[in-house]
Amino acid sequence: MLEATIRSASDRGKVIAHVATLDTATTVDLTKHAEANGAAAVSVLPPIFYKVDLPGLMEHYRLIASATRFPLFVYHIPALTGKSLSVGEMQQLLEIPNVRGVKLSDYDHFTMHRIRLLRDDLVVYSGNDEVFLSALNLGANGGIGLTYNFMPQVFVGIYQAFMSNDVRRARELQWKACQMIDAIWQVYAMGVAKAALQHLGFEVGDPRRPLRALTPDEIAIVTERMDALGFC
Repeated sequence: MLEATIRSASDRGKVIAHVATLDTATTVDLTKHAEANGAAAVSVLPPIFYKVDLPGLMEHYRLIASATRFPLFVYHIPALTGKSLSVGEMQQLLEIPNVRGVKLSDYDHFTMHRIRLLRDDLVVYSGNDEVFLSALNLGANGGIGLTYNFMPQVFVGIYQAFMSNDVRRARELQWKACQMIDAIWQVYAMGVAKAALQHLGFEVGDPRRPLRALTPDEIAIVTERMDALGFC
C-alpha cells in the first residue's frame, strides 16, 4: 500500500508513512521499508497494548530512529493509546536526533504551544479537525486529519486564510468544517471517510475489519450534510 501511494504521489508531494505496530521490531522493519521506498518521513505511535514506562518508551523510539536517517514524527493521541506524554517527556523524546516533529491529536493546545517552544525547528501537526484553526493560532505548522480526505479544500482554505491574516474567512471555513464534523459524530466516525469518498465518486470500498461500514441510515446523515454544505 505504501509503495502504491508513493508511486501515485510521484513529485506532487511528500509521503509520511505511519509505521506503528504492537512491537518495536516490526515497526523498525516497516521504517526501513518506508525509507527504502521513498517515503519522506515516518510517524510512530507510542506502544498501544502494553503499558510501557518512560525508559521503555524512550528505547522504543531510539531503536526506531536508529533504523533510519530520515525524519521521525511522534504521534500523540492519548484518547486512543491511553498514554499522555507530558512536556517533559516530549522534551526527552526530542533529544533523539532525527525526531523532527509531533502530531498532536489532543484538545490541549496550551500544552501543544509549550511543546512547540521546545525547539525552533520542531514541526507540529494538529490532529483534531474541528479545532484546526485554534491549533494554528497557537503555533501548529499544519494538520493531519480524517476529514481532510473528503474536504481538503476547506482545510487548505483555513490554512491559506490564516497565513494571510484573513481571520474572518478562516473562521467561516472552520465553522463549515465543524458543521460537517457535527454530522460525523452522529454516526460511527471511523467509517465516515470511506462513505464520504464513495459519495464523491471514489470507489474506495469499505473499511477493513474490525472497523465496520456505515449503515444506510448513517450514510444518509453524512451525505445529506455533505450536499447541504456544498461538498458535492
